[in-house]
Amino acid sequence: MDNNQNNSGVTEVTPIQYNNVNNQINSYQQNNNIIPPQPPTNIPPTKKSNKLPIIIALVVVIIIVLLGYKFLVKDKTNNNTLDKIKYSTSFFLKNKSGKYALFTDEGQNLTGFVFDYAYEFVNGTTLVRKDKKSGIIDTNGKMIVDFDKYEYLSKENGIYKATTSDNKDYIINSQGKVLFGNEEAQNMELQSSSWSDIYTILKDTKNSLYRILDNEGKTILSFPINSSLSDKPYMENHQDYTLIFYNNKNYIISPIAGQEIISFDSEERYKISYVSDDKQLAIIYSDTQGSNKANYKFIKNGKLYDLSDKCERISISDNNLICENTSEKYLIDDKLNIGIKMSDKAYKDNNSYVMDNAETFNGVDFYNNNTVTKNVSCRSLRDTGYVKSGLYILRTYYSTPCNTVSGTYEYYNSKGENAFGKSFKKAEAFDKNNLAKVSDDGTNYYLIDTTGNKVSQDYTQIYSTGGYYGVKNNGLYGLIDSKGKEIFACSYSRIEISINNKKSYAIITTNDSKYIIYDLEKKSQIVELSKTPSFSDHYMYLTQNSKTQYYAYNGKLFYEE
Repeated sequence: MDNNQNNSGVTEVTPIQYNNVNNQINSYQQNNNIIPPQPPTNIPPTKKSNKLPIIIALVVVIIIVLLGYKFLVKDKTNNNTLDKIKYSTSFFLKNKSGKYALFTDEGQNLTGFVFDYAYEFVNGTTLVRKDKKSGIIDTNGKMIVDFDKYEYLSKENGIYKATTSDNKDYIINSQGKVLFGNEEAQNMELQSSSWSDIYTILKDTKNSLYRILDNEGKTILSFPINSSLSDKPYMENHQDYTLIFYNNKNYIISPIAGQEIISFDSEERYKISYVSDDKQLAIIYSDTQGSNKANYKFIKNGKLYDLSDKCERISISDNNLICENTSEKYLIDDKLNIGIKMSDKAYKDNNSYVMDNAETFNGVDFYNNNTVTKNVSCRSLRDTGYVKSGLYILRTYYSTPCNTVSGTYEYYNSKGENAFGKSFKKAEAFDKNNLAKVSDDGTNYYLIDTTGNKVSQDYTQIYSTGGYYGVKNNGLYGLIDSKGKEIFACSYSRIEISINNKKSYAIITTNDSKYIIYDLEKKSQIVELSKTPSFSDHYMYLTQNSKTQYYAYNGKLFYEE
């Protein structure tokens, strides 16, 4: 096990992560012919009371509740739609005879090894071939389009082109619904869309249009074909945003929402560098060649902004919008004005920040609206940069007037007050869980929350791993959760985290060299194995005694060959 030394002088053991096993999986799959995994209260009124205001108020409340419910359901539906398109609950395996079978994530064989070829699922269905015929199957093993319906099928993501035995063409969606009949489909071509699985390009030569279709076949966007251009539309994807460049125009669409976000004319082709989790902010830049500088724009709440006269580059740092010029960086405020220079500061936002006193070297200055509101002497900043919690770490240095010694650490709030009224021998910044690792003696460590309360036991080592914390005592390892609660005591020779499809699993190595796979969400052991398995989206697998064993994430050994 490799040991790493952190900035506070603490030796930390970096656990092996299993999140990035694509290379191993791909190599193994190629060698073994496996398809990639793809209560209201009623108050009676008095005789003189007027019921009308009460009735109106109740109606208003009901309307607000219904609107809020509709909004929440819509949001939830959108998120689930993306998951549905991108991830299926079933997968194919190929055996040594070259045949494919469909399995569920629970390890149930739905079809047997009967298919000659099978593609990855998109939006719940996919193309399969058998006896030189093609059909469409869903994740439950049901044939959506039977093998004898069409002579030939081809697919681009969730849309299919179908040809009958009498040479009639149709464009159909993933449910087999005909979108365009023979007369139209004869003049249509499905084109590759940069490996996207949330939309398809349809070239309609009869109407001289490019159409961008979602996986149900709805047209999200269409634009004229320029017959003088030999290039196809350039398209790129970032999360569920897609940028399209064609005929000196840039389009940005959201295939999941099924709508165009914005478009603008430009001879320059743009690319997407960032999309926020809530999809309200996106940064784009021109794809320039040679020594030309890229132009940066950003989209916020559906509007396009250009700060190229002020910023050479726009970027994101810790969810903050940043303006970059040469070697300087500035925060962009909520009104899209250029804010404070970021260098040499610890900051929460444009109004609240802290920096070492550069003129007299006398402690640390606390700023509010560009005005020094407090100076804390005999301290220096431990770290600069974004401080989401608004709790800044100051390091003391020796001073007789201040009665301080060197090398202790304190947390201060934006008012310049010692937030917890104490100092630590070691201290780190608060993380995304709003917890910080501290030590009173430099040897034993624990976690505190933003109120300064101790939320974990003492350990000789604490390190972050996959949203959890690995811990160590007496040479053995354990695990605690994002709130500091102990999941496993320090009783194991090793613990790692594997994250697959947003689910977290602990790989626990026992002292007698057994490997326990533990579902952290369900808080239950899945299986105990004699060696560490490899992890795929839908299953775990390992090779021993010249056989490959496949395990579902419920612990079931569902296939061996």
